[in-house]
Amino acid sequence: MYGNAAILAAVVLIYSASSGRVARSWLSGPILFTAAGLVVGPLGFDILHLEITAVDLKVLAEAALAMVLFTDAAHADLGVVRRTVGLPERLLLIGLPLTIVFGFLIALPLFPTLDLFAAALLATLLAPTDAALGAPVISNEAVPVETREALNLESGLNDGICVPVVVILLDLAVGTEIEHRSLGHALGGSGFIACFVGGLLFSYLHDHPKEMLGGAASTGEVLAMLTWVVFGGPLLGRLLDRVTWSMLIYAVLSLTVIRMVPVFLSLVGTGMSVGSKLFIGWFGPRGLASIVFGVIVFDAGVPGRETIAVTVVCTVLLSIILHGATANPLITALRRSGGNGG
Repeated sequence: MYGNAAILAAVVLIYSASSGRVARSWLSGPILFTAAGLVVGPLGFDILHLEITAVDLKVLAEAALAMVLFTDAAHADLGVVRRTVGLPERLLLIGLPLTIVFGFLIALPLFPTLDLFAAALLATLLAPTDAALGAPVISNEAVPVETREALNLESGLNDGICVPVVVILLDLAVGTEIEHRSLGHALGGSGFIACFVGGLLFSYLHDHPKEMLGGAASTGEVLAMLTWVVFGGPLLGRLLDRVTWSMLIYAVLSLTVIRMVPVFLSLVGTGMSVGSKLFIGWFGPRGLASIVFGVIVFDAGVPGRETIAVTVVCTVLLSIILHGATANPLITALRRSGGNGG
């Protein structure tokens, strides 16, 4: 146990000492911590031995996501939120459903062994965007503030919106009737939305919320760091060799066509430039929410659960690498192109 703690402490210490330089490069925290997990985990030197179950990973990812959602919402500029309310509505009410539909239609030919409900589950698991992976964009003042707040609100609310869809599809996929208890849980609310709304309320009630959020933000970052180390170590160690070409193709399409086309269509008529629409479409990283949903589906014994789980892991891994590596270059390109202008 002490050896594991020492390794994790060393990883955090090394990152803390170099975080400023990392922030100015194409690297990102999630890339480095996932890589660290690979290096010290079973696929590397095999010196980190974490006896972690799927439930443990779910709890860790949920805690990290909850803290990130609260702090991101608490940092939101409510004045800008009121002015740009139309953008998040379009992303959530048009872009999100279209993303699920596109993902479902593309999953059917790529995974013929999945039934309709399992294919729909896969599409829904990978629809929510991740607040933690999106932080480099949401917190970068070089990005137009309307774009930042639209992405912030989208990532804060879309995972909660997907919860009832996941629960209903899960019942259908395992062949059980939707009982009142299950349906009541789906319609009763989402803890993720509660965290995000709580952060917005905190921002509204306090004049200088940023000065009071240092501890919460640091806690969220540490929890996210540990999640990515576990993701890169024990999780990838078990699943990476099971990736197929179909899974890899779907992962690439999930991060591009499945996400970007619906977002582009949802933003038609907003007056935003083509570059800005593509920027918002691209920066829909998949991360903690997809991991949490994936663990829930795997534990439920859904037919084809291994295909679903490995595809989710493959997509999240690609997202960590591609969105982390392209954040700074594309932000620079967006700034040079003039931001949101039409």
